Amino acid sequence: MNEHRYLPKNTLLRTLAINWLIGFGVTVIMLAAMLYFDTAHLWTLISTANDPYTPTILLFLGLLITLSSVAMGTAIMSLPYDDTGGPDKGTREAVIDLESLMRKPAPATINARSQRRR
Repeated sequence: MNEHRYLPKNTLLRTLAINWLIGFGVTVIMLAAMLYFDTAHLWTLISTANDPYTPTILLFLGLLITLSSVAMGTAIMSLPYDDTGGPDKGTREAVIDLESLMRKPAPATINARSQRRR
């Protein structure tokens, strides 16, 4: 039986889906810890609110977007980098040769004052 039938076949999308699920799990753990330990009196505020579902859902969605983005961004940044910079990779030659400009000093004229300030 295929154990990965719900994950996409594309490697990048699979990596992003797995890391989104990791971010989802971290979000659930963080929200539960924040409410359990009453961080910044969140549990007190939410439990005494007229509608406790709205702030809980908003807090959950904010954490979900943030922590899932962090997990997916970390996964993307840790992918191997292919450093073959051929002509088909969008590289182009420099228009100005900066090394030749750096070798030749540019003349500068300075006008000296004839009298000192006192």
